[in-house]
Order: sequence, then structure tokens, then C-alpha cells
Amino acid sequence: MSELAQGDHSTLRKFVTMSTFLGLFSAGADFGLGGVHILIFYFLALLNLALIASEGKLWFPRGLLWLFGFMALSGGIGILQGTDTVPNILKSLLGIVLNATYFCAFLRYVRFDVDYCFRMYAKFAFYVAALGLLAYPVLYLQLPMYRLKSVFQEPGEFAIVCAPAAIYYLDQWQRKRTGGWQFLLLVLTLILANSSIGYLGLLFGFYMFGTRYRFGKLLAPVLVVGIGVAIYTLSADFRLRAVDTVTGLATGNASDTNLSSFALISGAYVAEQVILDKPFFGWGLGSISLSHERYVGNLPGVEEFIEGGILQISRGDGGSMLLRLLAETGLIGTALALGFVFACYPYHATPEVRAIAISIATYIFVKMLRSGVYFNPEEFFFLVIYAVIGAPSLVRARRLAQVQSPVLSLETGTLHNAN
Repeated sequence: MSELAQGDHSTLRKFVTMSTFLGLFSAGADFGLGGVHILIFYFLALLNLALIASEGKLWFPRGLLWLFGFMALSGGIGILQGTDTVPNILKSLLGIVLNATYFCAFLRYVRFDVDYCFRMYAKFAFYVAALGLLAYPVLYLQLPMYRLKSVFQEPGEFAIVCAPAAIYYLDQWQRKRTGGWQFLLLVLTLILANSSIGYLGLLFGFYMFGTRYRFGKLLAPVLVVGIGVAIYTLSADFRLRAVDTVTGLATGNASDTNLSSFALISGAYVAEQVILDKPFFGWGLGSISLSHERYVGNLPGVEEFIEGGILQISRGDGGSMLLRLLAETGLIGTALALGFVFACYPYHATPEVRAIAISIATYIFVKMLRSGVYFNPEEFFFLVIYAVIGAPSLVRARRLAQVQSPVLSLETGTLHNAN
């Protein structure tokens, strides 16, 4: 390879990689077109796919065909049942296909170097959190009720995307005594975000982190419960959301609940009604808006939300990924999704891979609880890495790619053997 060609290759690779990591935090950058929110990241993904294809580095694992096939089957069943529409199916299917295909190609492009990918994600998460922390005092003085959200539209989105980085840096500090300041800053910003899902993500991550160690299975639950009680005691917002959500779910009544709790309670009610109607396959891919419109008005205590014009708060995503999967893909689709999570967890991997797996499991946990959006930029980045470090056939592909041929260093631009 000539020096010029190598330089061009290095520049192209750095553009693709750096733009991808930056794009993971771009969920707030979108625009509306015909009632549909289109993320700017989609255009970046298409451009980078073309650049990756120009180098012959596309990768399309067989598992994607099974995923796309089931999604299409789900939509087809919904059409036959009269519970879904072609536009709804296409909107969801195209978004899933683009994001899943892109991150499979991207991981192949970087030679399945999951350590590098997660290290860079965590570094960018730290920068995003630091930016939010710098802006926090100014914004808080202007808006005394301000909650940190950095570049995201909502504090919850910030917490969902950045909580895994905090768990990753906790592991780095414990094993290597590096990343301590990054961990502390991320935890501080998650506290300032005052997001219930952020607190729950940290508690879940701490639990998973602790259970790796000899006495952790005994001590981790005690520590997590203690921290949880402290959060419940000190945070009035967390306490309000917890009480309202548990009470509303237990009674099946949304009266006098806060807006965040109402999103979950209404999503749970809609999912329950769908499962009673179509238990096995739900209403079909992309049908959540239709089932929500059909059932949410029957939820006891919904009148105040109708009067306030906020009845449709969970119309687009069901309130959480778990509830959306139940409503759209039924018990079968939900069981397959959960089966993927448990089957791909690398129980006997190296400490570095286990740390990445725990961090991604934290993301999956909070995503299942709160966000039902199928294809935010970071989602398939995490899921593809999770599959590559856990699915046996993909683990073999990763190991083979790392020992075969010299590759260009992603950080220095020099050639080396990746073994």
C-alpha cells in the first residue's frame, strides 16, 4: 500500500469511526416530515454504509435474516388480523433494517474490536456528561427546576445512553485503577438528571457488577437495597414516581398519577388488552399507535389526562420496550427477545468482555423498563456488540477476524497485526 493510499484509508476510517461514535449521542437531532420524526443519524448511517461498501467490508450475519423475517412475519400477521397497516410496518421495519445492518457492517469494519468500540463509546459518554455538567449551573439559574440532560431532549434519554458508561468505568477503576474520575462525574451527572430510570440503571449495574465476585452474591443485593432506600428517601421526585407507578399498576387506575408514571401505566394497560385479544403475536410490528388509540380511553382514571390533552404520551412507544414488544409481537416475540438477552450473555468470558456485557445488560434493562423506541442511534450499537461477544457463531467470527491479517490501527493510523 502506498503512503498516500494508506493516508487516505486512515482518514476515511477515522471519519467513519469518529462520526459513528458521535452519532450514538444524536437522538435529539431530528426533524419532522409528514408526522414522522427522522433522525439525522439515518443519513450518516447511509453515507457510512456506502463508504464501508466501497472498501468491500459489509457484513450481514445470518441472524439478521431471522430478525428481519420475524419482524416481517409479525407485520404480515397484523395485516391479516386487521390490526396493523402497511405504513406502520414499513416505518418500523426500515428503521430496524437500516440500524441493524449499519452496526453489523461497522463492527466488521473495525475488525470486531469490541474493546475499542466500547472504550470509545464510554469516552464520548464522558465528554457528553461533562458538557452537560458545564452547562448545568447556567441553565439551573435560569430554570430552577432544570434537570441535566446535556445534548438530549430529555433527562431520561441522557440516563439511558450514559448509564452503561458509568458501570464500564467502575469496572475499569476496580481492575486497573483507571477511569475513577470518569465514573464519579458520570454518577454526578446522572444524579443531577434526577431520572428514575437513571437511578434504576445504576442500581442494576451495581448489582451485576457485584455478583461477579466471591462474596458479591451476598453483599451486592444488600448494598443495592441500601442505596435504593437512600435514593427513595432523599429524592422526592423518585419517591413520587415510584409510588404512583406501583400504585397505578397494582390498582389498574391512573387517577392522580404524575405524567411519567401515566406513560407506563397506560402502556401496561394497552399491552394487557392486546395480550388478552391476540396473545401469541400481538397486533403486529409498528401497531402500537393503533392499539393505544383503541384501548387507552378505557383505562380507569384517564379523564384528567384527556382534559389536559396529554392522553397520547405513550402512543408512539408504549411507555417501555417490554410493553411495546408485548403489544406488537405478543408472547412469542417477547420470549424470543428475552431469550436473546439470556442466551448471548457471556457467562465465562474474560473480565474485559464481562465488563462490556454487564454495561450493555444495564442498557437493555433500562430500555426494557422505559424506552420503547426501536432504533435510537445507540440501540443496535449495543445489541450487535452484545451478540458478537455472546453468540457462539459470532464469537468465532470475531476471533477469526482478529488473527487473520494486518489491520490499520483505529487510533494511530499505523499497520499492525491484530492478534
